[in-house]
Amino acid sequence: MIDLKDTPPHCSELVAHPPRRLPLGTFAVHQLQLSANQTRPTVPSRAVHAGCNCQCRADTFASMTTPNRPVPLILDTDIGDDVDDVFALLLAVRDPAYDLLAVTVVYGQVEARARLARHVLDLAGRPDIPVAIGSSDSLAGPVNPGDRGNSMASADEVMPGLGSSEWDDLGARIDPRPASELIIELVRNVTVPPVLAAIGPLTNIAQVLRQAPDIAGRVASLVIMGGRLGEGSIVGEHNLNMDPEAASIVLGSAAPIRLGTFDVTRDAVLGHDDVERLRAGDPACRSAGDQLALYLRRRNRPETSMYDPVAMTLAINEDYLRTEVLDIALDVDVPGRKVITTVDAGSPGAVKMQASIAIDVPAFHAHLMNTITGIPASE
Repeated sequence: MIDLKDTPPHCSELVAHPPRRLPLGTFAVHQLQLSANQTRPTVPSRAVHAGCNCQCRADTFASMTTPNRPVPLILDTDIGDDVDDVFALLLAVRDPAYDLLAVTVVYGQVEARARLARHVLDLAGRPDIPVAIGSSDSLAGPVNPGDRGNSMASADEVMPGLGSSEWDDLGARIDPRPASELIIELVRNVTVPPVLAAIGPLTNIAQVLRQAPDIAGRVASLVIMGGRLGEGSIVGEHNLNMDPEAASIVLGSAAPIRLGTFDVTRDAVLGHDDVERLRAGDPACRSAGDQLALYLRRRNRPETSMYDPVAMTLAINEDYLRTEVLDIALDVDVPGRKVITTVDAGSPGAVKMQASIAIDVPAFHAHLMNTITGIPASE
């Protein structure tokens, strides 16, 4: 069982950089400070293959985003820490634009995370979607035991009424394949290249790329929630910091990466005003509302950021997040941190990556709540 702790992964960052309320109907643009001789590259309309200058997967990506063809999606998550993972999972399973193929869990006490993911999917009426367990440790070794907490996966309020038999039943229905094996199998065998969305530490994804380098060229895109833009660099945040080596492997790979960064995704929030609307819905909505209320109460906050579901929308389009192509250099010399620095185009070792620069907060909030609850705000 995962223990609850008082400090969430992003808590210190939120204290220093609280979410901002933005004007209705507008994109909030987060500007980068680039070097004087660096020009902003042209933003292609679709995913850019890291390490090259072409729109390698533009046609594939475009064909996947037509209304009649939902995007095949594999979701890799550290569900059970910040409550936003629960909302990302519900959005993935309820938005008809996605075809959720599987969920994999990563980091810390992964058995409990898998049970929580299984529970959420069951409540949403999707017991058919497999959940697989990934790495509990970073590539460098076991994680700090103090970092294994911050989770609500063992709280009675999250899965009320579950006895030992129900808990065991959730565990018995976890897919026996390791997360990396399931991801590789799905990517290699689906007809349409899927999007791989990583909204936790990148350990599972790094293991996939180590075991099967061809996966980088088989996915339509690799959507990541991680990093932070600002003052000329993307600096480490929770997801990158928890496994800097894995982040280096993934961000330096040939996969077409679309990055939803902390500084942009944090602006979309849910708060106490959203709890009652969620509790008026079906069992999955009520559970999400209870988890949101619990999280806000334990953290003593009026609202919390929806980093993960915002970033996940990059799997489909840029209706809510806008991205820009950046030339970046990878640096893991800072102990315990992952630093990604913007550099001049053509610099040695630089790779190209799409990263979020703007967000339409009101539009995303309406989309998230309307999709999850099935109840328009006016009703």
